[in-house]
Amino acid sequence: MEKIIPDYLQNLSSFLQKTSYSEIPENVLERSRLVFADSMAAIIGGSAEPEVETLTKRMLISKNPGTASVLGTGLSWEPMTVSVINGSAGTFLEMDEGNQFCRGHPGMQVIPAILTQAEIQGASGRDLLRALIEEWWLGTSFPESILDQEVEKLASRMASIPRNQLVMQKMMVNQSLENMGLASSQTLAAFFDGIARHTPEGVNFKNRAEEIGWKEAVRERDEGIFDWTEKRPVP
Repeated sequence: MEKIIPDYLQNLSSFLQKTSYSEIPENVLERSRLVFADSMAAIIGGSAEPEVETLTKRMLISKNPGTASVLGTGLSWEPMTVSVINGSAGTFLEMDEGNQFCRGHPGMQVIPAILTQAEIQGASGRDLLRALIEEWWLGTSFPESILDQEVEKLASRMASIPRNQLVMQKMMVNQSLENMGLASSQTLAAFFDGIARHTPEGVNFKNRAEEIGWKEAVRERDEGIFDWTEKRPVP
């Protein structure tokens, strides 16, 4: 009979089960906090959409309060239903965290369920974050034996995108930047740059660089130890 759970996934699960919060590196914790915050915002934002509001009304068949909260609504119901509603809200605007290697949204796939369980069990913030990290790892990790293969698959997918599609995407991104006023901002920046070079402070910086060298002048500027208006070190 074929194994349902591969060995590498079983080993990874065992490792995560034994991992305590204090053993998790700070950079992993910080990344997980960002994923969690991003997902919460996506859920609350999506909950206000008319389609999600309709879904919520149809799934909450009773007005009696439950044990898990439907984010952004002030309502509550049983955990499984609430997880489905929060998960649907989180993906509706397509602004939830994504992962290019697992080709999905691992944060949103686990956070709704983690939230409901944490709420009904009264779990701490550390327990909540640890659960997110463990489940997220399970959904995004590859064993070393197939890591190169998965990277090659991702590269092949990217290389298979038709050139005309890439051109259109680039034009769309450029248009968005133009609509934000990028071109006029660059023009103004170049104009101000020219003015700044001819102010008394700009001339003083030029003279100081010629006197003590460029690197030393830049160091004085960056450390704020030279008064460029008065042409003297900061006392």
